[in-house]
Amino acid sequence: MGYYFSSYSANAATPHGKGTTTPPAVSIYGPNGVGFASDAFDKSPDCDTCICGNLACPDARANHPKEKPWRPKSFSLSKGTARGSIELTWTKPDFDGFSPITDYEYQLDYYSVSLRRYVTYCNWTSAGTSMYKLISTQYSRTKFRVRMRAVNGEGTGDKTGYKLITTR
Repeated sequence: MGYYFSSYSANAATPHGKGTTTPPAVSIYGPNGVGFASDAFDKSPDCDTCICGNLACPDARANHPKEKPWRPKSFSLSKGTARGSIELTWTKPDFDGFSPITDYEYQLDYYSVSLRRYVTYCNWTSAGTSMYKLISTQYSRTKFRVRMRAVNGEGTGDKTGYKLITTR
């Protein structure tokens, strides 16, 4: 599970609010959006790391347990210019698991009219980290479904839902 902060405010004279009589205001939320803490020095439920309220802070990232990443965002498909080609685009997940994303992978299935079901064309193939992938298939005017997932040092994250497209 990953956690994120929605707000942070502290006495400007003391970094992270340390040494103040009033703790800084922080809202901490879990991956499902449910808040579980409202103080900068509360600990997340599954680690002993003191959280300062800024997940971009190298100390917070270095001391937090590593996790699998969330699914890629803004995943979309479009027809490529060549017959049978598909263009994939996406953006980074909201949460990288405190470990750099090392790859994105896609699964591509085509619809077999004779079998009346989807058949795997390529199973979890590397898409690189450029947020764009051009896939060339041998099938023109064929219905495909595609989904993606992010990969970091802790493993593979959740999959996106399937997107459908018919090639040129």
